[in-house]
Amino acid sequence: MRYFHYKLFKLLLIVPTNVTPAFNAMLILITIQLSNLFSFFNIFKSYSGIDLYHIHYVAIYLFLFLINYLYIYRYRKETQRKYQNESKIRRHIGSLAFGVYVIASIVVFVKTK
Repeated sequence: MRYFHYKLFKLLLIVPTNVTPAFNAMLILITIQLSNLFSFFNIFKSYSGIDLYHIHYVAIYLFLFLINYLYIYRYRKETQRKYQNESKIRRHIGSLAFGVYVIASIVVFVKTK
């Protein structure tokens, strides 16, 4: 996930009006993770019949925010230094993996909605 945060961060640096690209990258990553969880809960609900209340979704979002802050956002400088000098092949493979992750997340979310 740290690498995906780094890829989002680099992508958001292109936007000239974006003053907090690292924080925005974390929010986008949390949104993708939350859509994955919603997909899982929809599949779980269809098999078990148990539905979660809306307050549970809020609690899950806050939990994801805390986890991402503690393990990704807080160490963003170290992550940037680690991946700053990656090779061209690794950068392309990482971009492809990130793209597949995002597209697969969207497709699964739309199909399970």
